[in-house]
Amino acid sequence: MFSMRIVFVSVLALALNVLLLSAAPGQQKPLPNRHLEMLPGEQEAFYRFENMRVSQETGAPLALYRVNYPVQPAAPEEMARQYLRENAALLMIKADLSDLRHAATRETPGGYHVRFLQQVQGYPVYRGDIVVNLDRNHTVAFVMNSYKPLARLDNPAAKTSLVQAERLAKGYLNVRGSLQFEKQETVVYYHKNVTRLAHKITVVPAEDTFGEWEVLVDAHSGEIFRVEDKALYRDPHPRTQVPTNGSGRVFDPDPLTRARALYQSGGQFGDNNDQDTDSLVAQIVTRTLPDIDFSGGQYRLNGPYAQIVDFEAPFNGLFNRSDSLWHFTRSPAAFEAANVYYHLDQSMRYINDTLGFDLMPFQYAGGVKGDPHGLNGDDNSHYIPATGSLAWGEGGVDDSEDPDVILHELGHGIHDWITDGNLSQVNGLSEGSGDYWAASYNRSTGFWTPSDPQYYWVFQWDGHNEFWSGRITNYTAQYPGGLTGQIHTDGQIWSSTLMQIWDDIGRTATDANFLEALSMTNGASSQEDAAQAFVQADINLHGGANLWSIEQRFTQRGYNITVPVPSITHTPLGDTEDLTGPYPVSATISAAFPLTEVKLIYGTGPAFTDTVAMAPSGNVYSAAIPGTGAPAIYRYYIFAADSAGLASTNPPGAPANYHSFTAGPDTEPPVIVHTPLNNQAYLRWPAAVKAQITDNLGIGFAMVEYRVNGGALAGSFALLNTSGSVYEGVFDIDTTMIAIGDTVEYRITAVDSSAQANSAAHPASGYHSFAIIEAAGLVLLIDDDPSADKTEFRSEKGLSKRDLGKNPFSASAGLMENALADAGYLVTVETPNITNPATWGSYDLVISSSGISENSLSNAAYRNALIAYSQNGGKFIIEGGEVGWTWRNNTQVMNFLLHASTWHADNAGALQRVSSQANHPIANVPHALPVSIPITYTAYGSEDAMLPSNAYVIYNPVSRPGDAGVSVYDDNANPLSAQSVYYAFNFAQVSDTVVARKLLENTVAYLLNPETLPNTAPAPFSLLSPADGDTVASVDTIGFRWRAAADAQNDPLTYTLRIFGGSANITVGNISDTAYTYTGGGLDPNSLYHWTALVSDGEFTTASPDTFAFRTPPVVGIGEGLSGVPGEFALGQNYPNPFNPSTAISYQLAAAGEVELSVYNLLGQKIRTLAKGKQAAGYYTVNWDGRNDGGGAAASGIYIYKIVAGDFTAFRKMLLIK
Repeated sequence: MFSMRIVFVSVLALALNVLLLSAAPGQQKPLPNRHLEMLPGEQEAFYRFENMRVSQETGAPLALYRVNYPVQPAAPEEMARQYLRENAALLMIKADLSDLRHAATRETPGGYHVRFLQQVQGYPVYRGDIVVNLDRNHTVAFVMNSYKPLARLDNPAAKTSLVQAERLAKGYLNVRGSLQFEKQETVVYYHKNVTRLAHKITVVPAEDTFGEWEVLVDAHSGEIFRVEDKALYRDPHPRTQVPTNGSGRVFDPDPLTRARALYQSGGQFGDNNDQDTDSLVAQIVTRTLPDIDFSGGQYRLNGPYAQIVDFEAPFNGLFNRSDSLWHFTRSPAAFEAANVYYHLDQSMRYINDTLGFDLMPFQYAGGVKGDPHGLNGDDNSHYIPATGSLAWGEGGVDDSEDPDVILHELGHGIHDWITDGNLSQVNGLSEGSGDYWAASYNRSTGFWTPSDPQYYWVFQWDGHNEFWSGRITNYTAQYPGGLTGQIHTDGQIWSSTLMQIWDDIGRTATDANFLEALSMTNGASSQEDAAQAFVQADINLHGGANLWSIEQRFTQRGYNITVPVPSITHTPLGDTEDLTGPYPVSATISAAFPLTEVKLIYGTGPAFTDTVAMAPSGNVYSAAIPGTGAPAIYRYYIFAADSAGLASTNPPGAPANYHSFTAGPDTEPPVIVHTPLNNQAYLRWPAAVKAQITDNLGIGFAMVEYRVNGGALAGSFALLNTSGSVYEGVFDIDTTMIAIGDTVEYRITAVDSSAQANSAAHPASGYHSFAIIEAAGLVLLIDDDPSADKTEFRSEKGLSKRDLGKNPFSASAGLMENALADAGYLVTVETPNITNPATWGSYDLVISSSGISENSLSNAAYRNALIAYSQNGGKFIIEGGEVGWTWRNNTQVMNFLLHASTWHADNAGALQRVSSQANHPIANVPHALPVSIPITYTAYGSEDAMLPSNAYVIYNPVSRPGDAGVSVYDDNANPLSAQSVYYAFNFAQVSDTVVARKLLENTVAYLLNPETLPNTAPAPFSLLSPADGDTVASVDTIGFRWRAAADAQNDPLTYTLRIFGGSANITVGNISDTAYTYTGGGLDPNSLYHWTALVSDGEFTTASPDTFAFRTPPVVGIGEGLSGVPGEFALGQNYPNPFNPSTAISYQLAAAGEVELSVYNLLGQKIRTLAKGKQAAGYYTVNWDGRNDGGGAAASGIYIYKIVAGDFTAFRKMLLIK
């Protein structure tokens, strides 16, 4: 279908064109009055996001493709309104649709097209419309949106009248002679954040300055600020007509096409000043002129689909006849009248009767109005949207002799009528549409073949000669890179692509898709919008039967279209130890068109050798891969195709890409990814452990083993799978068993679900460790700049778009969190949507970080809670470079959060320390800060300058002395601290991040600095271990622990340990920690003792209210195993297995060392310690009686036993059956 021959012919055609013509292809005819135009660059910059073309200025979607939004069956207008109401936020329109007026509803073979016009204070918005396109299944398929969300009319009263504006417009155009049309209307014009009240004056001269002139006059100042010739180069007195048929001699197609000849300047196939030649006359054919009017004894070229009119100079008349025969050669002016009538009538009948589109001009009743001799005889032609009329000039080859020119101008009319007056010239869309409509008919006559250059020409007779170069439909420029800004040139990209599709799918399908697509567009639609609409049109009209060719041609041209191929969702199979299978494969598949085949394609070698159809159950398709019975690597992919000829695979790009899994013995251990815990604050205990654990077969179980202070306390807990590959768990150590100063060591162990029980540990050897600390302070950091925030924001300042490369979300909060954590603070991060104000009182400080966000404090519940927190005396920092501007008119935010009265400026420069605050703690403690702190300014949200109220300034912007900057609000006279600090800038844009961190540390330290209190005794504290009634592990070495005592003044504290009982009375003093290991002896085995502790701040002493008893252990040992020294460490399989009620576990030690043999359940909980302590090298056997450490019977099930001997660790599974 896409042969090399066609590519070669395209090149040949271009080469021949260059040889024949001196002018470049695509040159438009001269427009003598173009200098009068005054056109601002109004096309909105946009970016493509998913199925939308989105405005860079407003963030509103300008076009939405393949919407597929079902609505309740109703009248088309109501269905459209339902969609608009339910998607108002997306479209950035008013939710109640109060400013939208229904303009038109058009029915086409593919569905309904409902247009709404925007109004502001009762005035229509210039080019402000929305088109909602519905298919015949009550589904919104395509939307064009030119609504102006930022249009605001401050002064709706005009100072310049419509009469004055009309006079100004006509004077500017220097209009002379009669007019064929004029109209005045007041509109609201919006462009680049400027809204104007304007008078729109439309003037269509009949004798001079030809065109349809639209002039916009500012209704306040009288300034003419926009001028455009909108011409594209209801009959008030109906008569009683008797339709009859006439006969006319016409060019059908043009003479060069029918003769398959080239233009010959001065020869038989040349214009020769409109003279007849034998060769040209020979190409004239006789055609019926259907349904012409006969009245008053005259036959008139006036029918239901076409009518000849005379509204422009040179006013040659209507060419009525007493007979019905317009049999002329080309030189009489009446020839062109018959030629125009025939081609207009034939084309409009084809649209209405063959293609089934109910399409006629909306500006008047009756057939299409055409003046075969207009434009004062100039060599040009035009369509006038205001009147819906067409006119052709006479310079060079008479334009109305060439069917291509007639149909090109009709193409503009078709574009205008089918969009109800919303024709678009963006990217030259309408010029390309006119060229296409002409080329489609010419090619359908079959005179040229793809090997002929003329096969690709437009304006076969009128152009490609000494008068002008015509245009082509094998233009090779790409979209959008090949756009030149010249609409006639750029339109060739559109027409050339459509004619490629024409060759693939034929005239009727392409023409119907073309018309259906245009009906979905509006006045701001681009070529790409039209291409997207063309795809939707083929779906609506032909069930997507032609989408393969359409997608190929549009994509090759560069249009970023989206074709709805089947969507396949599948979870790939993982490795397995099952050798026999079968291995079930399932997928969820959705498609825009009925699925015709779904296949599973697989193999066990480098080639895919087998295919099986997948059986449907709803939209879930299933099949199975049989096993081979031997270890193998299986490769497979899923293929789905639909009735539109669209296909897809999972994974995409198959068979080059494919899924694979291994069936066979598993030797791969799990992979553990974990970030070790930092020091943990006692107040936030217990700590949580989180890891990502993956394995090719799956995880059998995961757990954390820990020990405190080198083993004085030890245990384990399970990590549970919370989502995906994430495993989480919490230390099961009660707060009574741990104290400030303790060191906790831990490691994560994971065992896979294979028969081999492959295991992994993190770290691979040894332990992670952290200390239990008393945090410098508890800080709640509320990130008011989360990733869900907007990237565009509109305000009186205009539109700003966030550059996420320079200003990522949460940048300030992230920098603050790291700085405070490194400084020893315990930081909890939340967002406004999830924070609970009821918990704020448990923190020492709250920080609200808005960063660069221009949507700061937008959560009303959060904002009000923060105000209440301030009113109740809570300490806080509020940060953000646009908080001040955003809330400058909100007295509560200004009075209770910012403590400011006035916003002054953006980008007020570096922060400069106020000279009177040189010794302030924020500038000095614990870090000395520089006098100047630069801010990197990139957006409105980088920095505000705010005049303080009831606050004092530490740093002010260099260009706004006295403004914040950094300001402090103190709710009392004590200078040691304050209640709140305001950073009127984006913290992340402090140019030197080291300085930023120091500034924050100083600020937090200052706010948390205590205001002086009298000394009081340390608070009572509790004992931890040995717990009351415990038996300690050793007589010689005993670890004692207690909680840290609180002291209001934070004085240094020392502790005294007392041990007594029997003959012992031991005192150990001056202990600075909350743990002490006693090794002083004096205690007997198997004896009862008591212990307690006291604390002193140097002035006052407080005794613990607790006194605990503990017992020393008897001397015990583990029975010997087999004799000899093994050469390696090993853990044997238990025997018997399964077992009931007991089983023997053997192990061997290659060297002496500490040994622990334990039993765990599948939750990772240790239930029994079978051996623990130092053992010599040798062979050992230990029996497990099926009971836990408490003596209770273990339940039936699988258990894991584990040995740790120095660096050697091993696991085995065993099964207890009862």
